[in-house]
Amino acid sequence: MIKRTDDYIDKLCEKYPTVLRSDIKKIVNFGFRLMYRLVRRGLDIQLQNGDLWFYIGKLSKDSIKHFDYYRTKLQLKLRYIFENYCKWDGYYYLAVPNDCQFNKKNKISKLKLKKVTFFKCLDAAKVYYYHAKYFVRVKPLIDLGYRYYKNEATIKNAELVYTRENTVKFKDILLDSGNYDIL
Repeated sequence: MIKRTDDYIDKLCEKYPTVLRSDIKKIVNFGFRLMYRLVRRGLDIQLQNGDLWFYIGKLSKDSIKHFDYYRTKLQLKLRYIFENYCKWDGYYYLAVPNDCQFNKKNKISKLKLKKVTFFKCLDAAKVYYYHAKYFVRVKPLIDLGYRYYKNEATIKNAELVYTRENTVKFKDILLDSGNYDIL
């Protein structure tokens, strides 16, 4: 049985008699369009209201698989938030090895890295490099896109922007531990 948004309007009008029918229809249509757009982008959706819980996505009993799946979906959500709600500061962020030596100004003059991914968003870099301790930022000559992968890269004048004290646990990257609830 196929349901349409109009099938829900009458029940909502009974529940909220003070709200105009046209306003309820606009709200329901907006919600369904937003949900459709997010699912098409590959994002999971979780709605909660007291004891009620609604989830569109994939759940797994295997904690390692779920951790990797959640990291992937969180990166997608951070990209969506960054592209639609944030302004780029002109830097790319990446993690450097834990044995790096920084000078007195918390900078690295030159460093060669293999298999490195640059991100426009620091939070996305933190989720991607969940095992790393030091995060630096570099100023590119041109815009390389949201995420840029390089087999070999020479980093010059990288500035330390974040130091992680402990290794990451699942609770550290949950949506409610960061400020990701823009949607």
